[in-house]
Amino acid sequence: MNVTVIGTDHKAQWADPTGDFQELLQRLVREADVKLIAEEAYKLPTTVGFRVACRANLPWLDFDMDDSERLRAGIYEELNSRPSGPVIKEDGTMAPAESYLPHADGIREAHWVKRLMRHEINSAVVICGVLHLSPLAARLRNAGCTVKERNMCEETWYQNKFGRCKIMEENGRRWFEFPAR
Repeated sequence: MNVTVIGTDHKAQWADPTGDFQELLQRLVREADVKLIAEEAYKLPTTVGFRVACRANLPWLDFDMDDSERLRAGIYEELNSRPSGPVIKEDGTMAPAESYLPHADGIREAHWVKRLMRHEINSAVVICGVLHLSPLAARLRNAGCTVKERNMCEETWYQNKFGRCKIMEENGRRWFEFPAR
């Protein structure tokens, strides 16, 4: 399966004020002959991916675990106590941040791959939080997929609308610094 994994922050996943995200997804659907759009979208409002899938008459899949699945997997409490909050940047400003949880997020990502691989298709677009981009892409490659990664937070339109953000790694900890909004 050919998979384009798009990492974004969840607000941009459903709020597309410039229309650029929708345009990108529509182009991928046309050019890559996409047969499915799958997303980490549990508890999100209607997403851009969902709307594009509906307009293109494609199946759409929210492949994330719901609360009952998280409870059964033993990760519910860990996810609900995810470290997040402001970090002080080098210039002294504060930025919102969210931490990656290798154990709990790893279980979720394995679940996502399993759900995606049930679909016998040639091409899919997968949309997830940017912290999951590289780990999920690696899991998909290990499952035999050909994977392209795309970080929406590096797109000019995203930075112009939302600001600069980045994934940070230090002392075995990984987190995403959101732009101030």
